[in-house]
Amino acid sequence: SLGKAEDGGLIMINEQDEAIRVDEMIILVWNMCEGQDEETIISFLMSKVQGNKEEVEKAIRHLIEELIKFGMLYPEE
Repeated sequence: SLGKAEDGGLIMINEQDEAIRVDEMIILVWNMCEGQDEETIISFLMSKVQGNKEEVEKAIRHLIEELIKFGMLYPEE
């Protein structure tokens, strides 16, 4: 789930009540992961940000892996 830290920053809380600080881009990717595949997410974000496609792709894949490790996403079977 999402919440706010005492300083007003955004946090994400997993099922073990562990929290991490997040930003709007992380929340956008997290929300897009429901019902969208990685390629669709990467294509959408490429239209919104400036950067090398390979770098954006690598960053998004890394972010998805981290969200899986943190327990906020579950890998496809």
